[in-house]
Amino acid sequence: MINPVQFMDPQDIISKAFEDGKTPCLLFLDGISDVRNFGAIARSAEVFGVDGIIITKKNSALINEDAIKSSAGALLNLPICQVSNSAIVLRNLKKMGLQVISCSEKSSKLLSEVDMTQACVFVLGAEGLGISKEILDESTMHVAIPQVGQINSLNVSVAAGIICYQWFIKKDKL
Repeated sequence: MINPVQFMDPQDIISKAFEDGKTPCLLFLDGISDVRNFGAIARSAEVFGVDGIIITKKNSALINEDAIKSSAGALLNLPICQVSNSAIVLRNLKKMGLQVISCSEKSSKLLSEVDMTQACVFVLGAEGLGISKEILDESTMHVAIPQVGQINSLNVSVAAGIICYQWFIKKDKL
């Protein structure tokens, strides 16, 4: 199957956002393998104005008909980056001024405490496994979405929707 999207370089997306006077925001999907979750994440990202999504070459959901359908076409309208070496990419993004924010229910710092007016890349981990140690080590901070239920775990696409919305409402607030 031919990939329906042309992959972009994350640094190009960041540079363009800065040139357009925007404060860039990306999502980094660390091993999200379910195409429906991937599509739903892309849909939320596109709806709330996230600048792009970074996926890894290994252990990532395919961009196929199911993913595109789940995204309501957002995967065709949102810049997607596919990378081989996550640590190098995250180091380069930090050099460009982005906060690397890993999102996990295990963190004590809350998402609401993040300064969303700064350039950022939110990292979301694989279903079941979470965020890899390599990426956690590259993160500038770890945050959690507050929860009160007994399950204490959200589906990754639901978490992504909450993160994108939180960023959207707070990104221009000083």
